[in-house]
Amino acid sequence: MRASRSTTRWGSFLPLLAAMLGELILAPVFGALPGGLPIGRGFSVLVVLAALLVTGFHPIAIALLAATFLAQAMEVLVGGAAFGMLAALFRLLFLARVIFLVVRHVLTQRDVTSDTVAGAACAYLLIGLLWGDLYFLIELLGPGSFAVQESWRIGPARDLRAALTVFSMLNLATLGTDAIEPTTPAMGALCAAEALMGQLFMAVLIGRLVGLRASRQSG
Repeated sequence: MRASRSTTRWGSFLPLLAAMLGELILAPVFGALPGGLPIGRGFSVLVVLAALLVTGFHPIAIALLAATFLAQAMEVLVGGAAFGMLAALFRLLFLARVIFLVVRHVLTQRDVTSDTVAGAACAYLLIGLLWGDLYFLIELLGPGSFAVQESWRIGPARDLRAALTVFSMLNLATLGTDAIEPTTPAMGALCAAEALMGQLFMAVLIGRLVGLRASRQSG
């Protein structure tokens, strides 16, 4: 049987999973410290590096990754919303490509392994991170698109990236929070689309994994 072009060894998804959990949990902590925002943003760098190791060093991925790093470096060194927008856009495109490759890998496997389950978990969290970057980009383009409680704004710069990432994860799991709310019907529809995508993804994925497991046992 021909091997999948995606990474298939057990443990290959673990660095990506750990990096995403680090961004979700630790980035807000470091970002709230004086001068800690660059450290918090560093977790997003770890995510894209780990994703690159999983999906391979394709020229498109390298180009998007280099553009993301350059924009993030310029944002830290020079400042300005334009570099933040570019960084969010390039990372969003990079994550979209990674999601496609990881989901394809999971759905084309013929057996349920630890690697398959880890890949499915990564794909789910990647959707939340991608939507968080989308929310952040929209907020940069149109300030006030989301009503965010002041206590959720991180650090002296009152950064919203971590808050909108957490909001995205909660919205993906249909939990929600009163601390962040969309301010227009269009933003509300976008949030609803993410919640629906999360539920559909789980339904399709669980159905696929259960079906593979059942066919394996019956065979």
